[in-house]
Amino acid sequence: MSDAYDYFTTTEVSARLDLVRHLIENSELVPLVRGPSGIGKTLLASRLQQLSPDNWSVCHFSAVPTMQPERLLAYIARCSGLPDIAGALLQRLVDRFEVLRKRGRIPVLLVDDAQMLPPTSLMTLLRLFERQVDGVRLVSIVLFADEQIDLLLSTPQLQVMSPQAIQVIDLPPMTRQEATPFMFFLLNNEGLTEKLALDEVKLSRIYKETKGNPGLLATAILNAVGEDGQQVEQSPLFSGYRKQLLVGGVPLLVLILGLLFFQALSAMEG
Repeated sequence: MSDAYDYFTTTEVSARLDLVRHLIENSELVPLVRGPSGIGKTLLASRLQQLSPDNWSVCHFSAVPTMQPERLLAYIARCSGLPDIAGALLQRLVDRFEVLRKRGRIPVLLVDDAQMLPPTSLMTLLRLFERQVDGVRLVSIVLFADEQIDLLLSTPQLQVMSPQAIQVIDLPPMTRQEATPFMFFLLNNEGLTEKLALDEVKLSRIYKETKGNPGLLATAILNAVGEDGQQVEQSPLFSGYRKQLLVGGVPLLVLILGLLFFQALSAMEG
């Protein structure tokens, strides 16, 4: 189903979204939203930010392999409204988050492509998450990553802390039943007529090939719709009709102009 945000979701994905929101506000755990490329992790992160209540202070960013701890903390500091000056960044962030918490706000870090983080940077994030004031976590962190995150979490440094701190939430593929409304959502979102919808046989084949991965499914559906559109334009019936307009239309136009000319000439002679 879709909504005013042009966002298509399913019952399973909506349930996971609600779970992540609950963990952000009420849990002692870091949600790890996991799944392959195209499954919808970035969309879910953006959706969380869209739906964030007024008391959330959200910092959403994508990790890169060069994001060492100092660079990571500097980025979070800028995103959190701290001046870009040198100093003990971790402590300055702790102080900043403590101020926000006392004002009734929840600092929330949404980290996309978390599998790209160096192990020391992920450890820094988890240490930041461990900080408390009056028994309350200073910051909530949500990680979004593909299956490579498992290799990162298996490193000796992270094995000590991650199993107790992280709750894995796997995003599911679409079901075959969900693929049909998803196709109509795509057509509507692209401004295309529903007459271009694929038949059930072709859609089932595409669903099987993409294994219900929403990103791959969307690309395959739109490609197939484009190919069908070209086939209609290049079909013998369409080409013949266009040929009649181009070839048959010229003599007809000449005939009409000739009649008008003779009518005007007769009027002048009269």
